[in-house]
Amino acid sequence: MVATMAVAMQNVGTKTSWKRSNPTMRPSRRNVRTRAAVESYHAAIPLFEIAKQRGTLADGIQSALQPAADTFNTLGLPDWLVHWGHPGNMAIVLLAIGGYGSYLGWQLRNPEADQEVLELAAEKHPQLMGLMFFFFAVGASGGLLAEIMGGKPVLTSAHATTAFLGLALLGFQAMLPLLFEDQPNLRTAHAYLGSGIMLVFLVHAGLGLQHGLAIWA
Repeated sequence: MVATMAVAMQNVGTKTSWKRSNPTMRPSRRNVRTRAAVESYHAAIPLFEIAKQRGTLADGIQSALQPAADTFNTLGLPDWLVHWGHPGNMAIVLLAIGGYGSYLGWQLRNPEADQEVLELAAEKHPQLMGLMFFFFAVGASGGLLAEIMGGKPVLTSAHATTAFLGLALLGFQAMLPLLFEDQPNLRTAHAYLGSGIMLVFLVHAGLGLQHGLAIWA
């Protein structure tokens, strides 16, 4: 009991001393940005954990989406629409939104770009890439739903693996601008990583086309 009280008093004394040396106890702007970056990184980590637990995840997705799949199957939708609707929509997102957003991102690094172009790129690049992440995340549910409607197992293809990889990389990529002020060199890493992510999604699209053709046959 006495030992416990002694430890408690020591802790109180330590906290009091710390408060005196830090009267405001306010987190700095750098600490706030760092904490936001860490939280964004931790938000992307579960994607890797999900990829490790495919069996359990696949069963959960199957159970969650099966009622919706059964409902859509009663609507008499054309087979081609169910089968190719997801890849068609995602191709538009990748090429139109992702492609133009990537172009604007590189314009920000172009020393010969006009001021008007730079202002447009600074405004639209983060918006477009954010939309790309959103539509890909939402569109993934459409692809899973189409698989279930066709009676196919989910998360068994290389296409699914690259989907998890691409979304995780996009989450990490979105974190980097939070650190630009303190580490300007990360702008270069952000640019090249962004191009690498686009390449991952192009491979993802190719694997998706291959997967779709195999099922369609």
